[in-house]
Amino acid sequence: MRRRAVVIGGSLGGLFAAGFLQELGWQVDVYERVADELAARGAGIGTHGALFDALRRLGVEIDDRLGIRVTERICLDGNGNTVHTKRVDQVMSHWARVYRALKERIGPGHYHAGRNFSGFTEQGAEVIAGFDDGSEARADLLIGADGLRSSVRAQLIPDAEPRYAGYVAWRGLVKDGELPDGLRKSLGDGYYFVLPPGEMMLCYLVPGRDWNYVWYRPTTE
Repeated sequence: MRRRAVVIGGSLGGLFAAGFLQELGWQVDVYERVADELAARGAGIGTHGALFDALRRLGVEIDDRLGIRVTERICLDGNGNTVHTKRVDQVMSHWARVYRALKERIGPGHYHAGRNFSGFTEQGAEVIAGFDDGSEARADLLIGADGLRSSVRAQLIPDAEPRYAGYVAWRGLVKDGELPDGLRKSLGDGYYFVLPPGEMMLCYLVPGRDWNYVWYRPTTE
C-alpha cells in the first residue's frame, strides 16, 4: 500500500515537498487555504543552481521561458548615477513561473484550494488533518508548509511567535512599456540597487517584461 502524505500550504515550499514525496512513491495531497489562484500574488524571484537542480529532479524543463539573464549588479546614487558595478551572472524569474510548473507537476486532483486547516489529531499510526468545512484527510505523514503564521506550527509549538525584524518591504511590478522611453532605454536588462541610509531599493526585469521593484525600509511595528 502506498504511503500517504498531507501537505498543508500550497505555495512553493509545499509544492516542492509534495513533488519530492511523489518522486519517492508517496501519494500526496496539498491543501491551500486560499481559494484564488496563487500565481496572481507573486512577483520576481532570483534563481540559483540549487533551484534549477531541484526543478530538474522533478522533471521541470529549464529553458529561456523561466527567466531573464542579467550579468551585472549596478548600484546607483540618489541622483541615478552609477557608483559601483559588479559582474554577477544570474537568471531572474517570476514567482508565478516556478509556482505553475510545480503545481502542474503535482496534478489537479491532488491540489485542493480553499481548504482552511483547523488542526490535526493522531490515531494509531495515522495523522488526521481537519478543515473548517468539517472534512478530514488521513495520512501517514503531515507536513506544515503554511507560512509565517503556520497553523501546523501553532499546534506543535504554541509558544513560537514571529519576531518583527524592524523593517518592511514594499514590492510590486511595473510593465516595461509603461516606463518613459528614456528611462526604459537607460535601464536595459540590468539589476539595480539604491542604498539610502538604513534602507535598500532594488529592481530587475522578470519574464513578461515586468520590472520587479522592492523597497526595504525600517519602520515601527
